[in-house]
Amino acid sequence: MCRSTFAPPVVSSFLVAILVAGLSACVPARYEAVEPGTFHGTIDLRWVDSDIFVYIPNPDDPFRFERSDGSVIEPGVLITDGGSTPRVLRAFPHLSPWAYAPAYLLHDYVFRAHHCQFPLERPFTFEDSVQITGEALRTHMEANPELRHPGVYELIVTSLNSAAARVYWHTGTCDTGDDYPAISVLAQLDSPVPPHP
Repeated sequence: MCRSTFAPPVVSSFLVAILVAGLSACVPARYEAVEPGTFHGTIDLRWVDSDIFVYIPNPDDPFRFERSDGSVIEPGVLITDGGSTPRVLRAFPHLSPWAYAPAYLLHDYVFRAHHCQFPLERPFTFEDSVQITGEALRTHMEANPELRHPGVYELIVTSLNSAAARVYWHTGTCDTGDDYPAISVLAQLDSPVPPHP
């Protein structure tokens, strides 16, 4: 039987019930069971539009995530909105779209690599998107004690593993940046991408 430890004191039990009702029944991996990795590099973002930013790899110190198994993920240029947190929840601590920006950036990259069919040696799976983001979340929480909340981790990871997320994995399209033609850096979106181990 699946159980969640999600219980942030600032969120009412009624709101939690609404949130959990829309998510899949089980948390893929408990916080304590996930091995953290290591973040390297710098995250440089450029504002594009309301809640929309472009991640631009720093040529001298690009952002990358070294997983606990030693493999490294290094995103290329990427459109992102951070975490797709419903506006009604953004006032609550830990539920800001940018509270866990490194993990959300990796999640967006994995989805884009899939939707745009990047020529990776081993293409990402939907399960990879959940596992990688979960590892990144714990890594960020462990490095920032003020953001460490296993219950929030479970809520986020469960939503990443929801039926709605899986549908988007299979039906989403490649974002070429055509909606933001004024941003010339988007021309780099189809530049070569480091292979996924």
